[in-house]
Amino acid sequence: MHQTSGSTSLPVRFHVTRESYEWRTAVMDRSYSWAGAEEGRRSIHIWAAPSAAASRSEHVKRAVHRMLQRRVYFDAFRAFGDDEFRACCRLIDAFRPETVVGYTGLVVDLARFVRDHPGALHHRPHAMVSAAEGLEAGQRDLLRTVLFDDVFLSYGSREFMNIGMECAHHTGYHLVSDNLYVEVVDDDGVPVEPGRTGRVVITDLHNDAAPFIRYEIGDLATMAPSDERCPCGRPFPLLRSVDGRRQDMVVRADGSRVTALYVTFAMRQFDWVEGWQVLQHAPGKITVRLLASSEPTPGQTAPLESLLREHIGADAYIRFERVRSLERRATGKVALVIDRPQP
Repeated sequence: MHQTSGSTSLPVRFHVTRESYEWRTAVMDRSYSWAGAEEGRRSIHIWAAPSAAASRSEHVKRAVHRMLQRRVYFDAFRAFGDDEFRACCRLIDAFRPETVVGYTGLVVDLARFVRDHPGALHHRPHAMVSAAEGLEAGQRDLLRTVLFDDVFLSYGSREFMNIGMECAHHTGYHLVSDNLYVEVVDDDGVPVEPGRTGRVVITDLHNDAAPFIRYEIGDLATMAPSDERCPCGRPFPLLRSVDGRRQDMVVRADGSRVTALYVTFAMRQFDWVEGWQVLQHAPGKITVRLLASSEPTPGQTAPLESLLREHIGADAYIRFERVRSLERRATGKVALVIDRPQP
């Protein structure tokens, strides 16, 4: 029995066959090997804590398994402050991993901590596998400058584990087409042409216990043309980009909604923005939380505000607030849009 995190709606509970589980672990290990994070190579996972309700024998089994995998885990469910980031740095220095696998926003926060606290970390892992969230403008450069030689984006979900993975050429996500059939469709379920953004639906080719057939995962994405191939020579189809979760919407003053993808697009044009989050107080009234190395000036926020107004509305109330961290869901993911009515 498995269960999703519920980031798109209510949690989905489903069964997985032994064959399906072996397929998904195999394709994930293959994908992670492109970043040097396959089983048997030292890696640290900044990830969700295992269930405390597991039996003693299960804890022992998991510990032995991770020892053989040469993986250690740093609990991403804890509340992070300077002490937690220092503890994570000490673990990296002690274990000396080749790769770090973790929630994107959390590892970006770690990079900012290391940048702002010289001497906090001495070991430099070769690569990072970024999971659960995409990268905003400037974040890949920050991670490469401060922590890693390279950063690999992965795309997955609880329902299917790994769906796609970047290689060293970073041309898009190589889809695991030998395990899953991935389509990008319009609102009527008709596949859209390559280069156009649509809804992701997935068919699992191996899980007989709970067949997922054209299952809508809640993401928006863009497929590359079928004849487009990565210079690496791998034969898998390419997903050019994963553009966001369907539930991340901003409500305009007239009640219409704008996808948070537009906010992402706007933010990518400003390298000083290291992360963002929208608080929706009422229709047409928002606070934009910003992560930045220094307090943004009116000269920096004015062109950003102008871009946001193009879609959110010329009469919208938009306030900017620099923060030290962004609010996360219980899963550890950064929530892009939060309903936060003002009293």
